[in-house]
Amino acid sequence: MDPALSAVRFTVQEAIHTLSSSEDVGHILSTLGTLKRYLGGTEDPAFPEKEEFTTIHFSAVLRCLVSKLSPGWLELSPDGQLERLWESFFLDGPPDQAFLVLMEAIESTAGPSFRLMKMARLLEMFLSKGRLAALMEEQCRPQTKPSFFLVQETLLSKVVGLPDHLGNRLQQDNLTPFFPQNYFPLLGQEVLQALKAVVSFLQGGLDCSVSFVSRVLGKACIQGRKKEILGILVPQLTMLTQESCLWQRVCWRLVEQVPDRAVEAVLTGLVEAAPRPEVLSRLLGSLVVKNKKVQFVMTRKLLFLQYQHSPPPPGCILDLRGWHWIVNWAYGAEGILIPGPVQVSVELAKVLLHLEEKTCLADFEQLRQRALVAVTVTDPEQVAKYLTSQFYGLNYSLRQRMDILDVLVLAAQALSRPRSLQRLSQHGPPASGTSCSPVLAVSQPGNAVAPNWQLIVEERIKSKTRRFSKGCPRRELSGGPNEFNSVAGYFFFPLLQHFDRPLVTFDLLGDDQLVLGRLAHTLASLMYLAVNTTVAVPMGKALLEFVWALRFHVDTYVRRGLLSAVSSVLLSVPTERLLGDLPDELLEARSWLADVAEKDVDEDCRELAVRALLLLERLRDKLLSISSP
Repeated sequence: MDPALSAVRFTVQEAIHTLSSSEDVGHILSTLGTLKRYLGGTEDPAFPEKEEFTTIHFSAVLRCLVSKLSPGWLELSPDGQLERLWESFFLDGPPDQAFLVLMEAIESTAGPSFRLMKMARLLEMFLSKGRLAALMEEQCRPQTKPSFFLVQETLLSKVVGLPDHLGNRLQQDNLTPFFPQNYFPLLGQEVLQALKAVVSFLQGGLDCSVSFVSRVLGKACIQGRKKEILGILVPQLTMLTQESCLWQRVCWRLVEQVPDRAVEAVLTGLVEAAPRPEVLSRLLGSLVVKNKKVQFVMTRKLLFLQYQHSPPPPGCILDLRGWHWIVNWAYGAEGILIPGPVQVSVELAKVLLHLEEKTCLADFEQLRQRALVAVTVTDPEQVAKYLTSQFYGLNYSLRQRMDILDVLVLAAQALSRPRSLQRLSQHGPPASGTSCSPVLAVSQPGNAVAPNWQLIVEERIKSKTRRFSKGCPRRELSGGPNEFNSVAGYFFFPLLQHFDRPLVTFDLLGDDQLVLGRLAHTLASLMYLAVNTTVAVPMGKALLEFVWALRFHVDTYVRRGLLSAVSSVLLSVPTERLLGDLPDELLEARSWLADVAEKDVDEDCRELAVRALLLLERLRDKLLSISSP
């Protein structure tokens, strides 16, 4: 054995003997001073000696100091020097060992006593001096001790369970810093300091791990303290991750290392604490794609708990604002889309479609709709396939079927405008009756034609007129790429396939004419939004066939939708394609429109017919030349 190390052991043994038996304060102070050198005194011993003392002998010295604690022993030094030196071993030495000995002493001390309260006050000082942060920082460094795992398990239990342990031991004498509502915010601040140390280590090229900090966070959240700890952490991490990619990676790793059983509690807390969807996106990054447990919890568990008809268990309830943010986060904030598995998008749409109001949330329907639109915009092909298939599905209420139609239109609007998803998440979709699309302009039975619809039609008519006058019809220039172009067919054609087939609980051509009217307006809007798309011509042809089959419908709301559909075709299909591909349909429509404009009992229907005729008027000469022998 190295003589120097043998000397450390001998020195410690002699010191413990002196401290246990001597009443000579000078001798005691001298002995403690000798031991203090191993903790970094003025005359530092060699590193191997210090390492042996701190790793092998330090806990034994602390237990000896605890055993001597009494009023009489401390009063051997009336000036308080002995007490200060005694405290310094717990406050300046390795924090993990000091903390465990403190907790051990408090838990093993019988009844109210001087020693119990003195140890509790010392623990209070330990916390106030940031020693918990030092403890967690130490656990983030590479560890080689054989007993490392057992020590960490004990530390984890004591750190998170401190309020319970102290409350049970001190009872009515408990100190306010140990109350849960005070302790866990402090723990959040200490976690932040430990993470700052981790970032500093990484910047210096040192290896480290956030696993222990993740376990502390997870255990605290499982115990129902996510609000207290994350209420401190999230605002700070929001600022720190704003400018630093390194801080973002540390946050991602922090969540990724949370034990499986605690993932749901941590993610729920983050969703509730994040002030905006883009903050949640920064804190979690692409974990929903890369990490299966995070993906499952965020896209299924959190939502399914509310989707189930039975009441969800306590502690796992999110309000709809949280769900909307999940959707915005899962698919990227500020328009930066993160591709996810198809089943994730469809699963979210399924949950949101079936979601019921259980929380008396004032804006429940709006938030649910916005979340559904966000999912659809992000994965339009797959979600549109799902929604359109459900429109004619069994066991859906009329409300759900109309929800599907509204979401399809709002998503199509968003896709037809560049970078609309960010605006959608910030401001929400346009309200019914204020949109420029025909279906939303006349979205409810009995509404007058909205002024915006009139303006849009007039503007589009003017643009069509200019093209005819120049003799060279051309498509309008759009302000950016129309993302609806490549997916319009998935939104449109499935809605036309089964409208004439009654189901047991759903008959569009029978009692459910309100939904038929909404369907007609929806198809009109989708046609309108498909302007300049490659699929506009077959869409227009199919829509005119739908109109022709229902043109004599007795319900005025249905007829308004059909008339809006005709205008949408005329506005969205390029003129040369109208003349080349749909001349027969247009001639039939012209005759019907003239009859409606003159004889329909509903004023709005007559007005819509006149507007469609104005569009057809621009084509009259060419239509007549085509029809003449």
